[in-house]
Amino acid sequence: MENQSLCYMGTSVVSGTATAIVKFTGSRTYFGSMALELSKQRPQNAFQLGVRRISWIFFLTMLCIVPPIFLLQGFLHPGDGWYEAALFALAAAVGLTPEMLPMIVSSTLARGAYLMSKKKCIVKNLDSIINLGGMDVLCTDKTGTLTENRVSLLLHLDCRNRTSILPIQLAYLNSHFQTGLSNLLDKAVINYIQKTTSNHRSRRKPTLLSGFTKRDEIPFDFVRRRMSVFYTGEDRQLDSSDRTIQLARQKLIPFDGILTQPLNEPMKLSLLNLNNELNERGLRVLAVAYKVFSTPPDNLQTSDESELIFAGFIAFEDPPKESTYSAIKTLLEHNIQIKVLTGDSAIVCQKICQNIQLSVPSNGIVTSLDLDGASDSRISELARTGTIFAKLTPLEKSKIVRALKADDHVVGFLGDGINDANALIEADIGLSVDNGTDIARDSADIILLEKDLRVVADGVIYGRQTYGNTLIFMSPGHGDFIKFWEFIFSTHCICLVSIHTNTTDSIVDSEFAL
Repeated sequence: MENQSLCYMGTSVVSGTATAIVKFTGSRTYFGSMALELSKQRPQNAFQLGVRRISWIFFLTMLCIVPPIFLLQGFLHPGDGWYEAALFALAAAVGLTPEMLPMIVSSTLARGAYLMSKKKCIVKNLDSIINLGGMDVLCTDKTGTLTENRVSLLLHLDCRNRTSILPIQLAYLNSHFQTGLSNLLDKAVINYIQKTTSNHRSRRKPTLLSGFTKRDEIPFDFVRRRMSVFYTGEDRQLDSSDRTIQLARQKLIPFDGILTQPLNEPMKLSLLNLNNELNERGLRVLAVAYKVFSTPPDNLQTSDESELIFAGFIAFEDPPKESTYSAIKTLLEHNIQIKVLTGDSAIVCQKICQNIQLSVPSNGIVTSLDLDGASDSRISELARTGTIFAKLTPLEKSKIVRALKADDHVVGFLGDGINDANALIEADIGLSVDNGTDIARDSADIILLEKDLRVVADGVIYGRQTYGNTLIFMSPGHGDFIKFWEFIFSTHCICLVSIHTNTTDSIVDSEFAL
């Protein structure tokens, strides 16, 4: 997925042009392999495996108890005959079977689904309630779940790590004039300028755009990883470019905005260190650069994106939700491990985890490179020790979930994108949100009406209450053994004993059903 020379099937081209050569088609493509995985039969979840184990326990119990009952009844009451002994043994077998268990489980789960709907959880599969209650590992994404998904501009700095107005002004002109791929960062820049301008000039319109006319632009793409806009002013012609620091070459502008000097290796290293420091604070960083043309070009070309003057950094913050800390605390108190699966930088995610007091051990950060080519045992070890999993592909997410399940964990996965579908199906309990993608909602077991870990925490509590109610019904089955042995040595008519056994069993079961 890190290969920048490949375009994957299913990609939406928003802007730009390219000449492509088709290398794979159909199921041989990466998208096709995902579809192939989704078409496979869904693996059994923890509840289904538990039902199977309980069924085998009942079967083996009957297999062990019925023959001795048949023999004892035949020898202790020889006058009744072996036929009656067989009837009694059969009645004992029926008595061992919790006849009302399916109805009680279904009724209990239905009531649990109704109660969970009041807590903004829509249950699609009833057995997922038990799985949610039994969950001990929750895999979740970062954006929108741990954070507000509301990006705000926090800093605008020059090359000396001092506040500078030039980078934010250039970034605003770029974001305002560009017509290509728009994102939350552009909106954050525009909102910041508009808010700042309104605070200082409440009665006057903004003047930053006055005198500027757009001439051309080069839209953002994921190969260049930059966006450029060419515009003219009254006495100036500027080209601003938002891009990574490695692309801001050859020249930089100091804080005073007058002198420039070559971007040498020590200065480049200093800027890279500043970028890393901002990332460690949990901030997303863009570099801003510009260029003055002596002769304006007729059409802006990528070759014009050279000899740029570095203006500074702008840094953005996606703050953690206020409710995240309390939700994390509740989940941890219920012995549920939290593992974050994200496509963002591991450093940024680590800072977010620190802010919400989610501890990350020294070996708790795993990236896609660590999983690439790793054996199943190695993946299992990484899944067990890791807390942050960064830059994962969709299939790698499902590998992590599968490894955790193989380690005897009941795994929940919270996701809302196309790349989460495989992991949602693989997990014991798949959780998505009502505004997620269609395939994510179809793959999920429970739909959350709000993408918030508090909703998950409430669902876990109700799931465990439902699980406890189910156990209450199953618990009297152990007392049936006393009833059976009492009836074996009774002197009543065998026919009446059989009827008595089944009648008592039904009454006892009905009592706990009510």
